[in-house]
Amino acid sequence: DKKLVLDTSQNLYQLCMKTDQRDDLTFEGYHLSELLELLDRAFTNTYVIKHILEDKINEKSTAIQYFTELFLSLYGALLDPEPDELEKRAVKYLLRILLQISSYPEYLKQLIDNNQFCIIIESLANCPKRDDVKRIWCNIQQIMLTNERKKEMSSKIYISYDYTNEEFCKEFVKELRKRMTIPIWVDYENVDLSDDMWEYISPNIESATVVIILVSTAYGESTDKFQELSYIISTNKSRDENKGLIVVTTEPNFTFNRSWMKDLLHGKPMVSYENNIGHMAWN
Repeated sequence: DKKLVLDTSQNLYQLCMKTDQRDDLTFEGYHLSELLELLDRAFTNTYVIKHILEDKINEKSTAIQYFTELFLSLYGALLDPEPDELEKRAVKYLLRILLQISSYPEYLKQLIDNNQFCIIIESLANCPKRDDVKRIWCNIQQIMLTNERKKEMSSKIYISYDYTNEEFCKEFVKELRKRMTIPIWVDYENVDLSDDMWEYISPNIESATVVIILVSTAYGESTDKFQELSYIISTNKSRDENKGLIVVTTEPNFTFNRSWMKDLLHGKPMVSYENNIGHMAWN
């Protein structure tokens, strides 16, 4: 029920604002970290994000201002050698919320306007095991870079997939290479699985002239894939409007199981699943 989700999300947001005023970050039995975790889950729905962020004062979202200021008041837990674990957990989910906000260009600009926020994010992005921070910083950099500073793009295909579909991906890439000479970038050939892999992935998304999304039920369930796809969409304006982003379904009778995936991929060219992967690659 969409209305129930929106009402619940709004209540969570209101509770967050009451809870962070308490010294112990608790209110009515809830710790701020618990509320932010639930709100992070709700934010995987595009309509929830837009609903929460719609209240504005002087054209600026009051919710974005709240989340950035909350982060600036709590981020020290990430640097404390003996942090309060619940406070550290609160920052973790707050960063995930800010990452989801930063995936939307119309909201990212307001984050960039907060100079202190950008300075802290840039500083934290240089620390190891700060994947969400690195992704936020990548989103910020993409907007801040001028056209003159952007690298000249050469033809390259980037493959986005969920790890549960890795075998399908390998077979699909193999068939693609039989049919074309354009370089294909896929993470399992270039990056070891680690917390810092985003810094290798994001430049290749930016420089790709074509992105192929291998969608599946598992892809739709992944928060990481939501963030990756949002970043892909935000960079898509530099690609061919009709051929720059192609959706390939990896399972029969696939339907979009998440509204965010349906919203982001609406109207994009789609190749339907077939038992013959070679034929799919040819299409």
